[in-house]
Amino acid sequence: MDAPQLAYWGDFPVGVRQLEFVDANRPDYLDIDPETGAPVNKDRLIDALIWYPAIEDDQRASDAVYTRRFVQDPAWPMPDFPTEWQTSGAAITDAQPIAGTKFPVVLLIHGWGGNEVSLAYLGENLASKGYIAISPDLRDVEPDDPQVFELLFPRAMLNRAQDIRFIADEIETKAYEPDALLGAIANPDSFAIIANSLGGLGAVRVAGAGYQAASPGAGWVPGNLLGGQTEGAENSSEFLLPELDALVLIAPWGAQDGVSLFSDEALSRVDVPLMVISGDQDSIAGYETGPRRIYRQSRSPEKYLLAFQNAGHAMTPGVFPPEADDYAYGANATRDPVWRSEAIAMVQQHFVSGFLDAVIRNDQDARRLIQPGVSLSNDGIWPDSQDNKPGTFAEAGAADASYWPGFQRGRARG
Repeated sequence: MDAPQLAYWGDFPVGVRQLEFVDANRPDYLDIDPETGAPVNKDRLIDALIWYPAIEDDQRASDAVYTRRFVQDPAWPMPDFPTEWQTSGAAITDAQPIAGTKFPVVLLIHGWGGNEVSLAYLGENLASKGYIAISPDLRDVEPDDPQVFELLFPRAMLNRAQDIRFIADEIETKAYEPDALLGAIANPDSFAIIANSLGGLGAVRVAGAGYQAASPGAGWVPGNLLGGQTEGAENSSEFLLPELDALVLIAPWGAQDGVSLFSDEALSRVDVPLMVISGDQDSIAGYETGPRRIYRQSRSPEKYLLAFQNAGHAMTPGVFPPEADDYAYGANATRDPVWRSEAIAMVQQHFVSGFLDAVIRNDQDARRLIQPGVSLSNDGIWPDSQDNKPGTFAEAGAADASYWPGFQRGRARG
């Protein structure tokens, strides 16, 4: 009940279904042909969840069940920590979608080791407000993979932009098939991406910024396999996504010192409306040289930087098993030491909803709610003319105040 104004559930019940995408003959650099020395081509199977506005059905409970996963670091073993566990959602499994209306599409891209439910707190919320949210499991770690980070993470780096481009193309194709679910409900002319951490690496790439071939990060991928995605490569344009209308990056990884996969010039080619969300103490993505640098260097016609003061990299809160509290590494990887998970989620829901409504739907009321009068929320002053009881939201553009609009008094700190 202390959430900001745009975080609240929208007008639609939400349905959820499973989708499957198959990218035929994708090279897998972990499987090298001994005769040719080249990666073996394999079909890449990508499962996904789709959240969508649904028809109210009093006979059905909100019965979505999500399987969550956590990729352990061999250097910090947690013997009793489960590899998978289940949580419940607020969506209705296989609910009937609303007919006769086509909704904007938002592609959700998780970070390293996540899966299709990592951004469920945004997927369900946005679907209740009239968006189609599609979240793929990008399979960073397969059951039979060697548990070697130095092999698995570079493969994920190589796959991210390819996966995003492939799935975006599949969504557009299926949106024009009248017999397909997406053909009935998706508007391919309104398309946004929300990407977290390593997902941000691929999202920035498809938004126009090629990788630096000479960067330290490029050297992590062996055999120059990242070369086709670098600036000036012959097939570099294959990774661009011209139909992208809006981009949200949550703790994006890859621009920071020590990795530096993007030059300033490359980042200047990002010219879509942009929102960057980050903790200002992010030691993984490097706030100043990472997320904030992406924000500064982009040439987006409308852009926002939302920084959580004193927060780190754990910016996609989920529901974790109680065993997470039994290990210092588990707690560090799953919870921010300063910010409570509910606050991170609801502030993001507020600003992401407002941003997408502003740039996708040209909603001026939403745009005013995400444009505070002061940069630091702690400097905001509550309007004298307004009631300050709980449940009252600061108004946008109040003449006698600078309190962040859409927040309750005392709830915009940090």
